[in-house]
Amino acid sequence: MTSKSTTNARLLLLPMVLWSAWLPGILGQNVPFEYHDYPQLTELLQEFHQNYSDITHLYSIGTSVEGRELWVIAISDNPTVHEKGEPEVNLVGNIHGNEVVGKELLLHLLSHLTGGYGQNGTISSLVNSTRVHLLPSMNPDGFNNSWVGDCHSVWGR
Repeated sequence: MTSKSTTNARLLLLPMVLWSAWLPGILGQNVPFEYHDYPQLTELLQEFHQNYSDITHLYSIGTSVEGRELWVIAISDNPTVHEKGEPEVNLVGNIHGNEVVGKELLLHLLSHLTGGYGQNGTISSLVNSTRVHLLPSMNPDGFNNSWVGDCHSVWGR
C-alpha cells in the first residue's frame, strides 16, 4: 500500500512523463538545452538567419562595454521593412549578466517561430502580421563575467 504523499508525487510526475516525448518538438530541436556563451549565441543567430533568411533579419544595435555586438534578430514576412500599421514587438533577455533564462527562452521562441512558419497556421499568421525583434542578450559582458554555480553573490548564475 502506498502512502498519500507517494501517490501525490506520482500524480505530479505523470504530466512530465507524458509530455517528455513531445517537449523537444514543442520547444524546438534547433536549440540545445544549455546556456549559450557569446560565441555560441552569435553562431546560433547567424545559423538561424542563414537557414531562414526569407523571414529573419540579423542586425546589431551597437556594442557592449567590452566590445561585443548586441545582436537582434527580426522575424517577419518582411523582416527588413517597417510596414505601416503592422505591430512590432521587442523582446529583450539577459538584461543583467546572471539572468540567463530569458536569453534561452528567446532562443527557443526563435526556433519555434522559424521552424513553425509555413507549418503551423497560427505561427504563420503571427509572422505574417507582426514584426518580432529578439535581443537575446542585452548584457553579454555580464554573462561572460558571471560564475556558474554561484548562487550567493551578484556574480553567480
